[in-house]
Amino acid sequence: MFIRIASLVCVLAVAAILVPAQVDAATIVRFTVAGGAGSFDIELNDNTPKHRDNFIRYIEAGLYNNTIFHRSVDDQFKVLQGGGFTLPADPNTSFLDPVVTYDPVAYEGNLGWSNTIKMVGAARTSDPNSATSQWYINMADNSSMFDDPGQSGMYGYTVFGRIVSGWDVAVTLFAAKKWDWTRVLGDPTFNWLPLWSSYDGGRWPMQDEFLTIQTGEVLPAHMPEPATMAMLALGLCGMALRRRK
Repeated sequence: MFIRIASLVCVLAVAAILVPAQVDAATIVRFTVAGGAGSFDIELNDNTPKHRDNFIRYIEAGLYNNTIFHRSVDDQFKVLQGGGFTLPADPNTSFLDPVVTYDPVAYEGNLGWSNTIKMVGAARTSDPNSATSQWYINMADNSSMFDDPGQSGMYGYTVFGRIVSGWDVAVTLFAAKKWDWTRVLGDPTFNWLPLWSSYDGGRWPMQDEFLTIQTGEVLPAHMPEPATMAMLALGLCGMALRRRK
């Protein structure tokens, strides 16, 4: 009797595996840092589809390739920010090019993920619906300052991802020395400009002294093939039946 029931359970389990299921794998993107510094992976938040799709759009267009981390704040809050400026094609040119941006994305705050350590959020102006290409990594728990306060007319910062691999790389980037280039570049954006230790001040940095994202890519979803799962299930069922006999 046991063998008949067990056999039926095995058949049903295999059938369930072979029937197509509506299972969505998490979207993972990978950034590789120039100079052999490593890479880190970001899982995107499906609760913020506008920001998720916006981020993927920039990556697939190659607009994050050769962008720098232009802001590394280690003060009342701790963030590492990028996505706003790219190295010029001519290495002898002493300026940074702004990233070409798409239309701004509407605010999607307070949707499940918080501005805690390792979380990735969308940078914006005072307008909550102004996020475009710039993004930041929370290098500490910034939730008390960055999360949606839940009050009318007040907004936080949308969290659309989290680092799931390569956190040590982000920590290394954040540890780089910060320089105040506000007066030199005439832009307050660069008051916390991080540069590798090869830079010693007094001159325009060389390209390899910026903290640069070499490439960004959307990783393919890795879901087990149904046939493989079915073979595994049959094998396990067979082992259980032989032991019962």
